[in-house]
Amino acid sequence: GKVFRDIMRRASLSRDNVRPERDPLVQETWVVPAQEAEPRRSSAARWEKVVLADGEAVGRMAYLSGESRLMLLPRASVVWPDGATSSGVLEMTTYQLRLATSSARRPASFSSVPLGCVSHVSVEGARLTVACKDVRTVVFVTSREREAAEAYKLVRACAFGSAAFFCRSHEPRFEKAPRPREDDGGWAYDAAAWYREWVARWAETHPRQAPPWRLSEANAGFACCATYPELVLAPSSIGDGLLAHAATFRAEGRFPALSWASSRDAASIWRSAQPKVGVQSNKNESDEALVRAIATEGERPHCCEIVDCRARSSANANRLGGHGYESRERYKESRIAFAGVPNIHSVRSAHQRLAALASKRVAGDEEDDDFPGFFAPSSSEEITFGSAVEDAKWLSAIRRLLAASWDVADKVHRGRARVLVHCSHGWDRTSQVVALAQLLLDPRTRETAGFFALIEKDFVAFGHPFATRCGHGVFRGEDRHKDEECSPIFIQFLDAVSQLVRLFPEYFEFDSRLLIHLADHLYANRFDTFRFDAPREARRVPVWDYLIANSSRLANPLYSHASRKVLLPPLPYLLRNVRLWHDYHMRYAASPSTSSAIEPPLDSDDEDDPSRDPPPADDPDLRLDDLPHAEAVWATHLSRARRRAAYWRRAFVLCRGRETTHPP
Repeated sequence: GKVFRDIMRRASLSRDNVRPERDPLVQETWVVPAQEAEPRRSSAARWEKVVLADGEAVGRMAYLSGESRLMLLPRASVVWPDGATSSGVLEMTTYQLRLATSSARRPASFSSVPLGCVSHVSVEGARLTVACKDVRTVVFVTSREREAAEAYKLVRACAFGSAAFFCRSHEPRFEKAPRPREDDGGWAYDAAAWYREWVARWAETHPRQAPPWRLSEANAGFACCATYPELVLAPSSIGDGLLAHAATFRAEGRFPALSWASSRDAASIWRSAQPKVGVQSNKNESDEALVRAIATEGERPHCCEIVDCRARSSANANRLGGHGYESRERYKESRIAFAGVPNIHSVRSAHQRLAALASKRVAGDEEDDDFPGFFAPSSSEEITFGSAVEDAKWLSAIRRLLAASWDVADKVHRGRARVLVHCSHGWDRTSQVVALAQLLLDPRTRETAGFFALIEKDFVAFGHPFATRCGHGVFRGEDRHKDEECSPIFIQFLDAVSQLVRLFPEYFEFDSRLLIHLADHLYANRFDTFRFDAPREARRVPVWDYLIANSSRLANPLYSHASRKVLLPPLPYLLRNVRLWHDYHMRYAASPSTSSAIEPPLDSDDEDDPSRDPPPADDPDLRLDDLPHAEAVWATHLSRARRRAAYWRRAFVLCRGRETTHPP
């Protein structure tokens, strides 16, 4: 209690525009943009240059709006994954724990840990070990054991309490960030606006035919389902009363609702939760009528294709708990197929095994005495690394997910079918499959703003439990990361998207760097987009404005507008080319796992190069961390072109020197 009250007292200094006391060993230089007549207030974003008392310049520190300092240790160091160390200044703010160092051995993002990303913290002597939700393990070493003990208490109090939600005090301003709508809703999913746009396209091709789908207010006030939007789309022949009754027969009240529809015909994608069939084969005539209407609504009656993301054995086991799947006897206008996508527990286990491969240096026989936990190199481990990755079952889960999504997109595009997708609760695997299927079908979702709108709709608005899956929360404290409900479902979705981006770069306006930024902000709690479980909980600062403001630096140069069409490659080609996403999973690996770690890119004089550091006067709220992008096709071409240019530049200089020394 005393530690936490002291933290709140220090944090309140930023609200009163009073800066914390300076450490006597550290000198601070404020870097102020030239166009400003006076320095920014402490509540605004700013840069500070940290210089030790002996004159050594450690580096520049960026402070976000609303960020204030809680602790500063001028004599500290960080232990890199390969066992080397770098000295600097250890600082803890209301947003992060970081070490400012002049060393360029690793990206600065490795030694900067947002408090919301902390999974476990421990102290042993002068060593402070911080385990992160993004599988990093950062070891800080202080000059005295007492400093490490104080830092340990401070991190525990902030990382596992309400202070971890920095988004409450973060108020960035992105004036140049365009939004889908200019009203207060901004990026929030608006079913009414989506329906008006779809009806306009439908009227162009069907001027004399009424649309088969309508806007329903059955869930107004979240009367039927707390994890659905208030406005949903349903078949035109189904009334709100029938929808409300059908919701009682689905897990968590998640009745079949429209997620995507073609304006050419009634081909569409629907989503729901599993029905409450049970071992007694319960029935609900309203739910059966709703599925029948999905199949028969429109100019050409069709069969409703039901894709159950679970394995058949899992679906049968759920009948013991009062749930199950649709039977052909009751749902005669439907066909059901089981995709076998792994559940959250299998995904969590696979991710933990993959993280274990990345976190260890190289499993050898002898342990380093100076840095326990780091091992001497062993070539045998590297030889079997590929098989170890496959044994982790992470890539197998990605293939299952892509296969299910491809199957849904193929049924909709080639079969012009109406597809209903569900799993157990309809908010994990269902969100993944439905969103990936739309990426394959709709070229607008492969644009940057369209991709954000897709996530906002099928993950945020339709109730993917971000807080539960990511371990956000204040009630379970340090052991929250051990909760059985935690699982990297959204990371798995981003991994599947990265496979498509790598294989078909000309189809996507963005590349893997944007996906890595999304993965980082999933845990950072700088923005509140991924903070809640249900859409009814208020959101204030979306991450989309920040990324849209930096979209020019995250753009994919290989994107072609000629590729704005359906993306349905041969399924064997897609599945056989699934590879480990090295740029994300192995960026903090102890052993070099990307080409950029072995051969750094050449310096460029191009001021438009998106990989360049921002100038000191840049707004820290808009700053992007350096990210590896070795797997981006355009980056490979650019690196090759730079090497060739450097070769011919050196050859030209050499030839000019010979002409001067030995004229003809």
